[in-house]
Amino acid sequence: MERLIYVSTAIPSLAGGDVFDIIQKSSLRNPDRGITGFLCVVGGLFFQYIEGDTSALDKLLGDLAHDPRHHSITILGRWAADKRAFPAWKMKRIHLSQPITQSADFIAQLRTLGIPEDAVRKVEQYLAVRQD
Repeated sequence: MERLIYVSTAIPSLAGGDVFDIIQKSSLRNPDRGITGFLCVVGGLFFQYIEGDTSALDKLLGDLAHDPRHHSITILGRWAADKRAFPAWKMKRIHLSQPITQSADFIAQLRTLGIPEDAVRKVEQYLAVRQD
């Protein structure tokens, strides 16, 4: 069992219906793949946290690399896990309650959702470098 978090850049023409389509199709495919996690789209970026067997995550990353709705996939972290953080989330869309004006706002909202601290720290580090 592994956990993985990545960020990628959404294409400029990405619409709400595209995100809905991603969530819907992921929710249908992921149980058979043994994958759980969430997707958050904020500020033109995809943040995705996924859990599953190594081979399932590798296959999914290969599929994501060919998805035309985003580009510039950057793995923020990948590590072993004893158990799933979100066993019931086939693919949950994290909808933020307010626009993000600072990275600290985004990080605080991730923490309130119960996102594992190791994943939150990876996002925090990415955002700190991006702002420099």
